[in-house]
Amino acid sequence: MPWPSFFDQMSGYSRANLQLTEAALSALGGALETRVDLARRQMISLLSGLGLVFLSVLYLYGALYLSVRRVLGDLDAVMQRVAAGEYDG
Repeated sequence: MPWPSFFDQMSGYSRANLQLTEAALSALGGALETRVDLARRQMISLLSGLGLVFLSVLYLYGALYLSVRRVLGDLDAVMQRVAAGEYDG
């Protein structure tokens, strides 16, 4: 096989390989973009849920704190009355 025809044949194979690679990368790029969009939506959903859980914890902690303060305030008032000698309910 003479060199010019061999070179032309190899050039054709290289072009075909390049076209195949570009087609594969295009298809994989589309699939990757779909997966990235799905992962982004999942991340936003998880972060929203985490934020909701965090706000719920803050609310419950605040409610517990206020409840304990009220109970301790009532207990302090009763102890003050007992210390003053007021035993009448």
